[in-house]
Amino acid sequence: MAIDLTWMDDCVEVHVDGDFPNQMVAMNKAITGDPRHKKISRMLINALDADHFYADDHLVGTMAEMDVMAYDGAPRMRLAVVTDNPKMAGIVQTYAAHYESLKPGAVVSKVFDNLAEARVWLRT
Repeated sequence: MAIDLTWMDDCVEVHVDGDFPNQMVAMNKAITGDPRHKKISRMLINALDADHFYADDHLVGTMAEMDVMAYDGAPRMRLAVVTDNPKMAGIVQTYAAHYESLKPGAVVSKVFDNLAEARVWLRT
């Protein structure tokens, strides 16, 4: 299991593999532990190599709450998640809905099954 971060000007691209729910907290800490996270307005999570997609609403809600606090004052976030697993798509929808309930208009998210399409969407 590994988390790889690629930082760009206002974007971070995250690649995860293995057991995705167990990596959610580690991924969050890796991003928010870097001072560059306050400048990003775009994030791509490539979860094509991840497996074991399960997360209850409490865990996803907790992650959204942590992110709202960590990104306070940061620009509006565009989040693209690349997965071919419908369970992961559901996790993303739950996360986005919870984040939106805490901080309306702060994040726009979309799920893709193609990495190239996700990168194009982030740039638009």
